[in-house]
Amino acid sequence: MIFKKNMIVVLTNGRLAGKKAIVLNVIDENSILVGGINRVPYEVKEHAASWEKRKAAKFLTFIKKVNIKHSIASRYKEDIDVGKLDIDANLSDVSIKAEVNKKLNILLKNIYEVNKNKFLFNKMKIEA
Repeated sequence: MIFKKNMIVVLTNGRLAGKKAIVLNVIDENSILVGGINRVPYEVKEHAASWEKRKAAKFLTFIKKVNIKHSIASRYKEDIDVGKLDIDANLSDVSIKAEVNKKLNILLKNIYEVNKNKFLFNKMKIEA
C-alpha cells in the first residue's frame, strides 16, 4: 500500500481538488481517511465590513473518506500525533466527526502559526 499514516496527499477530485491533506487512517485497500486545510486566514482591507473580517479570520479544516484513485501521494510526512484525535473506523456519527475535526483544527492551526511546512497551506492548481 502506497498510503501510510501522516503522509501528505493532494486531492484531485471534487470541491476539495488541489487541497493538501494528511492521511489519518488507511481504511481498506481502496479508501483512506484524510484531514486537511479547507481555508487559511487571509488579509482584508481595513474598511471592510465586520462580517467580512470575521470570515477572513477563520481557519477551516475538513475530514473526509477518500478513494485512493482521487488522491496523489507525496513523499512528505507530517509529524502529527494522530493518537490525540481518537479516530475510529466509523466516523458516520456527525457529532463524533465534528469533535475530531475541532481537534484537528487545533493541531493544524498550531503548525500554521509556527510557519512549518508552508507548502501544506497553499492550494495546488490541477490542470486536466
